[in-house]
Amino acid sequence: MKNQRYLRNAPVIKIAAALILTAFMLPVIAGVFGIDLGTAGISCAGAMTLLDIAKRTGNDATIGTIEEVTTYAPEVRSFPARPKAGTSYKLFQRTGLPTGSFRDANAGTALTKSSAAQKLAQMFFFDCQLQLDEAVQKADTGELGDLLADETVAAVEGSMITLGNQVWYGANATDKGFDGLKNFLTDEVDAGGSGGAYSSAYLVWLDPSYKGVFFDVGNNGDMAFGEWMKQQITDPNDATKRYMAWVNNMSFYLGLNIGSDKSVWRAKKLTTAAPLTDAVGASVLAKVPMTRRANLRWFMNPTAALQLQKSRSSIGNQKSNSAGDAWAPQPTELSGVPIILTDSLSAAESA
Repeated sequence: MKNQRYLRNAPVIKIAAALILTAFMLPVIAGVFGIDLGTAGISCAGAMTLLDIAKRTGNDATIGTIEEVTTYAPEVRSFPARPKAGTSYKLFQRTGLPTGSFRDANAGTALTKSSAAQKLAQMFFFDCQLQLDEAVQKADTGELGDLLADETVAAVEGSMITLGNQVWYGANATDKGFDGLKNFLTDEVDAGGSGGAYSSAYLVWLDPSYKGVFFDVGNNGDMAFGEWMKQQITDPNDATKRYMAWVNNMSFYLGLNIGSDKSVWRAKKLTTAAPLTDAVGASVLAKVPMTRRANLRWFMNPTAALQLQKSRSSIGNQKSNSAGDAWAPQPTELSGVPIILTDSLSAAESA
């Protein structure tokens, strides 16, 4: 901690960079998703992840803390992701399929072709600036660990939370960056709640071939911290004064893209009086084409999950010495689709 050379080159900086890389792209897979229903965390079975990519670039990854820093925003370790060259590209979105037809002998059939649309897929610059007064750093005894390392890990966790909110609400979460999935709904079911404070449950198609919802990481997946360095800073309270501080930043280009216009559905206006139930979930799933039934995931906050749990329970209270499972276990699936709990979805939506 006290050695400046160590601070500039601390392995934890490289580790944190690998962590955020891994967190974003754990589900980059070539096979079938696996699901840990207890924690609703996605795991990959026999597939390539960004951890593999990070290892190839020489980063030293510490997997154990991934679960910790993505607890609040599992979207970043659940959505497929891929590195892309540059910061934008054209995305081909198929909107209709060519089809054949029966015909009589000596009679032809009409020529058909795909209908499609092109859109510009953009990646947006994410920047997390870090600054720590030299006086604070020098006064630290190191009893709680490396202060700069701790600030690095905190930056990763805070960034995950920000990006999790952005996934759903887009410009409503921040005034810049990519649009949220709320703007790309294929269809929705209104649960009929009232009162102006609602929850939503989203059904998302996470196709591993990047036909559904996925992240793009620009500049070929370049996501990393710089090195901590000491420089002169202007006093924010007096522009005529200066002091020395340690500075760093984490930056990358990131986009959220939807390969198909049939990738996102939701149940909206969920309240205590109009809760999420199996019937509501089935109504949402009924709107999903059969060609989208694989690799679906529910995303909901703990409030909506509790509503579902209550709807499956036969009674609200039970004697401690009574037999039977009157209180339903925590939901892990809805209409046969695994559930992922997230704090990124608000329990105080306006619609």
